Amino acid sequence: MSSNLPPLPPSDKESLMRDKEAREFWKNNQVIREEERPFKKCDHEFKVISNGVQCVRCNFGLTGPLEIKNGKLYHNGKKLPL
Repeated sequence: MSSNLPPLPPSDKESLMRDKEAREFWKNNQVIREEERPFKKCDHEFKVISNGVQCVRCNFGLTGPLEIKNGKLYHNGKKLPL
């Protein structure tokens, strides 16, 4: 006896419109779709936290010997291009 399950039918909008088997399978189920959104570039403003630095706008963080001047990130006196 095989322990592999068959693949689920597709649940995207086009498949549900054209595929009767997929439509029947998913008809009584709630289908939640996560749409991709365009990536927004952050103008980082960093603050010091216990184990590194973190942006106060997007929560991006780094660890290590980093310096912050006016919210911008520096390493060994040179500004990092973030």
